Amino acid sequence: MKRGLIRHPGICLFFATLLANTTYVQTPHVPEPHLDNPAFEQNGEAQANAAAISTRAPLPEAIDNLISNDAVEVFPTCLDQDCLNQLIAERRGILFRPRHIKPDKGLVFYPGGKVDPRAYAPIAQSLAQAGVLVILTPMPDNLAVFGFDRFQDVIADVPEVDRWYLGGHSLGGAMAVRYAVQNPTELTGLILWGSYVTETIDLSQIDLPVASIYGLRDGVATPEEIETGKSFLPSDTLYIPLLGANHAQFGHYGEQEGDQKATISHELQQRLTVSATLYAMDAAEQEVTKECIIASCGLQLAPCTGF
Repeated sequence: MKRGLIRHPGICLFFATLLANTTYVQTPHVPEPHLDNPAFEQNGEAQANAAAISTRAPLPEAIDNLISNDAVEVFPTCLDQDCLNQLIAERRGILFRPRHIKPDKGLVFYPGGKVDPRAYAPIAQSLAQAGVLVILTPMPDNLAVFGFDRFQDVIADVPEVDRWYLGGHSLGGAMAVRYAVQNPTELTGLILWGSYVTETIDLSQIDLPVASIYGLRDGVATPEEIETGKSFLPSDTLYIPLLGANHAQFGHYGEQEGDQKATISHELQQRLTVSATLYAMDAAEQEVTKECIIASCGLQLAPCTGF
């Protein structure tokens, strides 16, 4: 099935704001740190060394978003390391459940390499407020390569949701692809944030809706690496480039070595990512006219490719 234009409320406004506040600059290629490289899974020595690397901790505003509110129920309220350790041992996740509607679609999310999963709590809150049940998945040693097969475990407590997406940031996205290669029929679609794949994880021959959302100021999973990795994703993958966006601002854990400086605010990048993710879900589930999301807003930002 071909996928195309769905106008999600507000997405044109977000892209218009993005255009008004950014200037496109071609960034030089910066080699990607080994933790975020999908080939990392093939290197046992690198994995052993990585286990000892300090985890990128969530910023205070991320911890604030672990508290339930009128719009979203968060369970468990995982404020300390003991809670995370228990979730890892039990192969469970942190659920963000919309209160105002009964969700019929969910997103299981794999964090970036050596990133505390709670660093994605603000964006999980935003997606849940839009009606998507989100599960952040804690990983052994904070490396999705050691827990890429946890999808079925973390959704076990949510039998009422029948349409599931698997997504991830950076290394988490690459490991989401790895799971999808082995279990494509379990998923409604795959959503990648600042992530690319290599020949070690080839999804190109599998019929599964895929969206790749990435920043044009990303110095970790660079636009050049996204381009090179296209041959290992389905030919109709939807690519949504975010002008001015970098790698670290997909989460809330501070700056990241090797990354470029974003030319848009953290808040705007996260709003754009939420809108692009919701759009990708709509596009995956409906047969629509083959048009470009950027063109639908009457904007000329960056090439919008896919389908």
